[in-house]
Amino acid sequence: MATGRINDTWLLKDRKTRSKRYGIGKRWQAVWTDGHGHEEKKSFELKDAAKAWIDNKTASNLRDPRGIKPDIPFLAYYEEWRANQIHQRANSLSTLDSHVKNWILPAFKDRTIQKIGRQEVQGAVTWWDAKGNAASTVALMYTYLRGIMSDAVFDKRIAETPCVRIRLPEQVRATVQPMTLDQIQAMHRQMRGPWRDGLMLAAASGLRPGEWRGLTVDSVDLQLGLLRITHQVATHAVSAPKLGPLKTPFSYREIGIGPEAVEILRPLVEAPGVLGLLFHDGGTILTAARAAREWSRVRKVLPWMGSGWHQVRHFHASRLIAGGASPVAVAHRLGHKDATETLRTYSHLWPDDDAKMAAMSDVGDLLSEV
Repeated sequence: MATGRINDTWLLKDRKTRSKRYGIGKRWQAVWTDGHGHEEKKSFELKDAAKAWIDNKTASNLRDPRGIKPDIPFLAYYEEWRANQIHQRANSLSTLDSHVKNWILPAFKDRTIQKIGRQEVQGAVTWWDAKGNAASTVALMYTYLRGIMSDAVFDKRIAETPCVRIRLPEQVRATVQPMTLDQIQAMHRQMRGPWRDGLMLAAASGLRPGEWRGLTVDSVDLQLGLLRITHQVATHAVSAPKLGPLKTPFSYREIGIGPEAVEILRPLVEAPGVLGLLFHDGGTILTAARAAREWSRVRKVLPWMGSGWHQVRHFHASRLIAGGASPVAVAHRLGHKDATETLRTYSHLWPDDDAKMAAMSDVGDLLSEV
């Protein structure tokens, strides 16, 4: 809310004691704030002139504050914003829609967009956390909200974003504990249909779940033992099979596979499903929901399996690291941006160099010469 005040620069606050500026320059200082942190000051010889200036600034702000468009409900602006998210992948939009419907809109359902301040944003974040959402989920929802508000500034719906200095719950990164070979084999014995071969290829390649489920005949070179990763499954509906872009620009890559993995794929290349997919169920696409159901079914028998198919990717990464692969090589194979991203997840799996350096710097050779 815009506010204004007038300071008497010639007298101190007690209105009796003269200030150091007494008799110097214009006496009355008008201070106007737009309610969004922007402040303006101007000095006048007459108090009435200072008051008139503040009144004019306030009236102008009410009519058209810095070119801001009329206030609208947050929901109305979100619907405008959502319609323009054509650059987002289908899976990303599905996650966005879920979080907005269940958490973001309920937090601001009774507010117009210009009535959402920093306190309201902090209150929403605190509520999301109190309701048991994981810290990473709260951070993701806040990222969505911050993006909406940033675009609202650009669209002149608000003067400035309220997403400033918001305190988020601390994220504690869980240490990845990869599965063992025996555990992967136990899972393979329990899997059914296309999931058995999918599990083995995922373990041999480290592909993301959507990537191996999206492999098509033209993605595979059996003679060279090469997989070209150029797309992934991008639908949640079996009746609307669709492939889409990969997670990031760094996900586009070529990786080699061994002879046994090639033999897993050979019969699949001869009997593809819809869209030329190697992994399918009676010709139909393997959606994320189908993958989750199969994982949950097997986890009832093997409760140690963990949260989902990404565990198999961790297993593959651990095999590469144990075999001596460098962080850069692992990053390329997994489709990470760089080695830094890889080390954030797997640094604890690389052998500790302290013992090696201690051995290299020991004094045994020196003592033998004494």
